Amino acid sequence: MKYKNIIPCSSKKISEYDEIAEDFFPKVFGTKYSEVLTTDESDLTDFVDFFCREKEKKKVRKKILKIYKLDIVELKTTLLVDIFEWIKMHA
Repeated sequence: MKYKNIIPCSSKKISEYDEIAEDFFPKVFGTKYSEVLTTDESDLTDFVDFFCREKEKKKVRKKILKIYKLDIVELKTTLLVDIFEWIKMHA
């Protein structure tokens, strides 16, 4: 049996937004940021129910709009680092 090496994604960029993530995760996902694994390639859809993805994405989008007064549809991306950067720019 051959084993493959797993190369983890970088988390350098997302770590720049730890303060925002610590606020974001409990408010949006109901979990602590310290209890999840995130990388620079973590996506909003990684944290929503796979089987109800579209419905869940709409719920999350509405929460972000209500909490941060920003509509992520304008971003055209659902990468968390991009969302956190946008929140920081508009804070």
